[in-house]
Amino acid sequence: QYANFCLGMRFHSKVLAIKNCKNFVGICYDFKSEALLNQVGLEAVGLRYGISKNSFFGEEIDLREGSLVDLIDATIASKLVNERKMHEALKKIRLYSEVNRKVLNSIE
Repeated sequence: QYANFCLGMRFHSKVLAIKNCKNFVGICYDFKSEALLNQVGLEAVGLRYGISKNSFFGEEIDLREGSLVDLIDATIASKLVNERKMHEALKKIRLYSEVNRKVLNSIE
């Protein structure tokens, strides 16, 4: 939570960056990371990277030379816009969580 910028590959690194409204680049090697970024409107900070092509990963994609550096530069330049998107996403996620909590509590 004290970082100024995050570079994350694992799903929960992206979740924590969003929760703490920290500017980040997310390297996405699975569908759930891409889905998370799409859900909160931050698909522009994601960079696809496929580790291997098998039943768990859909396709093999290597990082193009300079693509990570270019994305980091663009993300830093868009810091305020990205933080605003994260704040809005957190409001929606909290509301959604509260609704689901009430549904769970109503089950006998």
